[in-house]
Amino acid sequence: MYEIKRWGFRLLFEFLSIKLLDFQDRIEDLKKSTNPFAVVTHVHLRMIEAGNDSDRRLFCKISLVKKLYHKGFNKQDILNLYRFIDWIITLPEELEIVFHEEIINYDRSFGESTKKCSPGLM
Repeated sequence: MYEIKRWGFRLLFEFLSIKLLDFQDRIEDLKKSTNPFAVVTHVHLRMIEAGNDSDRRLFCKISLVKKLYHKGFNKQDILNLYRFIDWIITLPEELEIVFHEEIINYDRSFGESTKKCSPGLM
């Protein structure tokens, strides 16, 4: 809750709070959803799952970004969610290079195979 009072005026904001961990039992729903918040929640839960296992984090990061192409998001949404995933799921430098190369190649092949406007992430 946030409240501010000035000059006889009162403004009160009440926020609903949730724990993202409460969505662990709904992971299949998150995977199917085209809601960007579902993608963000899914990313967070996958990051927790992977823990400090760098190879597993790399696999999660690549698979999550690839799924963005198939959920019907527009170019800007894909770019924004890509940046979020890239920021949240950190990898050692050598695996970041592998990740970016994999996504660049996927982006090119996706654009060619679908004749859609791929986001050109790099």
